Amino acid sequence: MPQSDRTSAARGKQMAVMATISHEKSTDPEIGELLEKATKDMNELSTSCGEGENDDLATAKRILELEKKAYQKRICIPAELAARKAELEASANYAWVKARQNNDFASFAPSLKDCFDTAKEIAELQRGEKKDISLYSQMLDEFEMGMPAERIDEL
Repeated sequence: MPQSDRTSAARGKQMAVMATISHEKSTDPEIGELLEKATKDMNELSTSCGEGENDDLATAKRILELEKKAYQKRICIPAELAARKAELEASANYAWVKARQNNDFASFAPSLKDCFDTAKEIAELQRGEKKDISLYSQMLDEFEMGMPAERIDEL
């Protein structure tokens, strides 16, 4: 972990570069094309297998469905935002470590606000036009897939 403001900033820049590269690779349009082809192939296979779908096929279909959902979420986020989030994570972590050592939450509050604002921005982009989904439910989906905020309230 970074031990000074300078090393924290350098680590943040490194993480931003890695996040940019990772984002560019993971949002390559060819991946979307391959996912569509795999979906088509999977549907054809399901049709040829008939009604009794085996467990392996059902598992493969679910994995493909989840990967398509993850890809759709990634392509909604610009590379600049992915880089900013990574850099913010490094600086916020350092700010939290310092605040905790000094028992000074107030010094961490601006970093925490930036983290929430960035998470909100990402969730808004991922939600897109689906305004019937609350922003909180969209954010919650990152940690509890398919669990709407209303269900959390019930629990």
